[in-house]
Amino acid sequence: MLSHESHLVLLVVEELIIWKLDLIIGWHVKYSSSAAEDLDEQARKIDYEHQLLELEKYQLQFENREVEFAIERRQLLREKAEA
Repeated sequence: MLSHESHLVLLVVEELIIWKLDLIIGWHVKYSSSAAEDLDEQARKIDYEHQLLELEKYQLQFENREVEFAIERRQLLREKAEA
């Protein structure tokens, strides 16, 4: 049979182990949540950059079409002047 002091020491050790496990679990949950939030933020940034690139693509397509239209117009004017 354990003495009263030994029993108290075991209870204290048990409480310390539980306390330490709570700290470890709490840190892990906090770290996991923080990592998930960081990943969400990175995903939002990537999505935003993707949208900006799509917008730039459409702008370049529009500018390209304007240049093509100007070239066609010059060719028509040249053909009209030669005729």
